[in-house]
Amino acid sequence: HLSINGPTALTVADLDGEDGSIVVENVASATINSYDGDITVKGGVETLSADNVVDITFTNADDLVDVTLTSVVDPNYTATTVAPVDYGDTIAISSANDLETITLAGTWTSIDLSTNTNLTTAVISADVTGSAGIKINGNTDLETLTLTGSKSPKVWVNANNSLTSLTVDTTIKIASGTTATLDGTLIVTTNTDLESLTISSKDISTLTITGNVSLATIDGTGLTTLGAGGTTASPKYPSVTITGNDLTASLAQDKENATGCEDCDDLEKNNL
Repeated sequence: HLSINGPTALTVADLDGEDGSIVVENVASATINSYDGDITVKGGVETLSADNVVDITFTNADDLVDVTLTSVVDPNYTATTVAPVDYGDTIAISSANDLETITLAGTWTSIDLSTNTNLTTAVISADVTGSAGIKINGNTDLETLTLTGSKSPKVWVNANNSLTSLTVDTTIKIASGTTATLDGTLIVTTNTDLESLTISSKDISTLTITGNVSLATIDGTGLTTLGAGGTTASPKYPSVTITGNDLTASLAQDKENATGCEDCDDLEKNNL
């Protein structure tokens, strides 16, 4: 167990972390690589990098500016019948108001970045296994959110009011759990400066795009398949809600060829 307080810079490499821990405080730049023990980050840490995270905790870590983390499945995890698989660590960073950039890779159970008011850039290429998925919420200065390479059952982007364009190209995956099905969720809500949204993720069952008052363009051509629909005993029906944005339609086309109808009003048979 190591508790380190005070040096300007710290590098840890190739240290066996099994059943061990590292606590860093008042270390301006901390690099912790190849370490498979618990990591606790406290105040005074500005730059943090770690490439083998199995368990990380942030305690009053209000000075973070630049964070780069790769999480891995704990090599010391012992599977049981009740919990046969370890799904990676969870990460939740909120109200870290000095934080400017964060890069997350590897395997995580969930990712939650909320109300970090100076965060401008977030790059997520991680494999996220839990049903909570990726949550990006209330980061009012966020200008760039990159999801390329990420995998998750859910993506929620809410109230990031400096974000002007967003591409969601996350690969939708089945959430951890024996009853989970391939039914993705994408929620994009109340991002006031968001002007364009591109969706190339597939297998989405729940799609909600609401309250983005500047959103004038949605490109969903990459959204080619719905989710699996749950089990026969408990079906999950597709749900699409798109309201309160700045969309103007010049043409709407129903590409279903109606070969017949009983109450067609002004529609005609075989009108594509």
